[in-house]
Amino acid sequence: MSETKSFEELFLSQSVEENLKIKHLKILVLNNINSNYLYLFKLKEWQIKSNIYFDYLLYLGNFLSYSDKDKNNVKEIANDEAQTGGLLSYLENLCLNIIYIGGNNDCVTLFKNPFPYLTVKSKNIHKNYFKLTDDLYVVGYGGNINDNNIFELEDTFSSLHKYLVENDKLTNIQTILMNNDNYNENKDSKSIYENIFKNKENNVFLNLNGNIEEKKGTYKLFDTIVINPGSIIDGNIGILDLERDINDNSWKIKNMEYLSI
Repeated sequence: MSETKSFEELFLSQSVEENLKIKHLKILVLNNINSNYLYLFKLKEWQIKSNIYFDYLLYLGNFLSYSDKDKNNVKEIANDEAQTGGLLSYLENLCLNIIYIGGNNDCVTLFKNPFPYLTVKSKNIHKNYFKLTDDLYVVGYGGNINDNNIFELEDTFSSLHKYLVENDKLTNIQTILMNNDNYNENKDSKSIYENIFKNKENNVFLNLNGNIEEKKGTYKLFDTIVINPGSIIDGNIGILDLERDINDNSWKIKNMEYLSI
């Protein structure tokens, strides 16, 4: 396992050559806390006993539980942000580097840029992307794609390509898509994902989908591996090990472990 480093250590101080020396990433994949700290306490106990540490924690949405309330009410928004910040702060006890998206239950400000700055070591990447290494990016789209403009996700990938070209980055980029969307329910939504996965320029080799309607486990859509870790409120977590292939230097899934805690 590679040594856990902060965002700044990983990305601001390293050259392309140093990033390409990273051979392994261990990632904790979580979803659906739903305002419940119980399993976060259990997860921390498990981590201490197992002596396992992570380079990243990727959170796939639904920090809060569903409630029938006015999500545009200023007091409700302030309360939702405070709850979400508290949960993120606890997650920082598990991993220093947290990348997340919001789910359908979450505060509306998680979907409106500029996003609230909730904790120091966490980053919301809704309709955005983040560099894990110089040749590996994660793209995020929170909530349900049909609640927004269905073409925004394709626009996010186009923006990533433009960024890479303008900044003279490597051409053999791989991407991981983080989303919270049951795209098998809607024909228009599924067609967008199909376009994204089939586009070789996007090179999406892995999709982490946190939608609770999808079954926990691993399956495939075109050449893209789709992983759903299940809900942490049911005791489900995922541990993803990525490793560089010694032959072509590309990132591959070494192991995906589904655990119940």
